[in-house]
Amino acid sequence: MDQKNREMYSLETELKLLRPFVQKSLTYKRRYSEEDILAAEQRLNYKLPAPLKFMYLYMSDLLFVGYYLRPLELLHWDHDHLGIFPPTEWDKIIGIRRNAAPNTLYCWEEEHLKGDNYKIEDEFEACANRGDECGKQRAAQQYLDYWKRMEQDPSFSQTELNSEAYYAPLDEYVLFLSLHALYEDYEGMAQVACHGGDPKYLNLFLGGDLMSFYEEWNELIAKIEKRFRPLSEHTELLVGDIPQLYTAYIHLQEPILIVVLPGFLDLTLLTPNEIAPDVLADLEQSTGLTFRPLYP
Repeated sequence: MDQKNREMYSLETELKLLRPFVQKSLTYKRRYSEEDILAAEQRLNYKLPAPLKFMYLYMSDLLFVGYYLRPLELLHWDHDHLGIFPPTEWDKIIGIRRNAAPNTLYCWEEEHLKGDNYKIEDEFEACANRGDECGKQRAAQQYLDYWKRMEQDPSFSQTELNSEAYYAPLDEYVLFLSLHALYEDYEGMAQVACHGGDPKYLNLFLGGDLMSFYEEWNELIAKIEKRFRPLSEHTELLVGDIPQLYTAYIHLQEPILIVVLPGFLDLTLLTPNEIAPDVLADLEQSTGLTFRPLYP
């Protein structure tokens, strides 16, 4: 199916399935409610596409930790562009355009006349980290006032914003970013455990070497699907580097998630609780893989 012409998927089901894997250590970064999203939509005079709505509902605290997401309170129009994801390695904002196809992402350089907006963003982040709700609201209002002044500045309003289509559609990008952030969070906990932290986290992040199946992908996939199913029924969202091996599977009975990130040689198991020995033994027997802590 042509990705540009296919239907946009809401991701509500997929992100609900991922939510139990988000560790409780992130509770200092609050998630958003339906009321928060409605207030932002009224302020922007724009209804957020469904993948963004459910991303803010279910995954925002996790994505904030990796600085992958702009807080809902700071969303603003930059000409006809709405920046959702902070600057990437190219120093470009990623987001959507008003009156464009809702599943199409764009990237652009965010224009500003002076650096005050970055200082306010830093203040907002500091308040969020220490749980200062009043400070967050004050910083958010200052930030929005800044952009309102920008819109009224002739040198800004007369500037044409150049943007280009991003390589991935919105729904696919939201799902990949959520999986990538989960992987990074579990990897980070395992690294800390390896250096004297809580050792239980070493057993929540397990890997199996895919190279032993280099010429037998179909056989491996058949074995995986005895115990797992693709995270989404819309498997076109899960296409990875290896043909037919999707980027994410969820166990049919246990809270176990398989993540296969592009360019990685490990099939990684993420689990919010240590896998019971009999369950792990069954997985190894059924898949033919040996799973080990990735940070012994």
